[in-house]
Amino acid sequence: MKKLIAILSAIALAVYFSNCLKDNSVPGPTAAAGVYLAGAEGGGLSATYWKNGVAVTLDGGNVGTPTSIAVSGNDVYVASCENWYWKNGVAVGLNSAGSASSIFVAK
Repeated sequence: MKKLIAILSAIALAVYFSNCLKDNSVPGPTAAAGVYLAGAEGGGLSATYWKNGVAVTLDGGNVGTPTSIAVSGNDVYVASCENWYWKNGVAVGLNSAGSASSIFVAK
C-alpha cells in the first residue's frame, strides 16, 4: 500500500510540475489588430477608412478613392486610385502619373 501511495504521489507531482513548465499564455492583440476597410464617403468625395466600423477621414480626401489598405504595427497605409497614398491619414503624393490598385508594407 505504501508503494502504491508513493507511485501515485510521484505521478501527481510529475503531472503538476509538467503543467507548470508549459507556457499557457496567449499573446494579446497588437494595437493595430482589427478589421480595416478602405473606401469613400459622401458620394466618393471623402477618402475614408474604417477600423472595426469606425470611420477615419483621410487628409486631402478628394485626391482619389482609396483602393487598398495595409497595416504595419501602428501605421496605416492606404492606396488611392490616383497618384497618392496616405500614411496614418496624411496624404503623400507620388512623383509619377498613374494609379495604385494596392499597397503592401514590408519591414
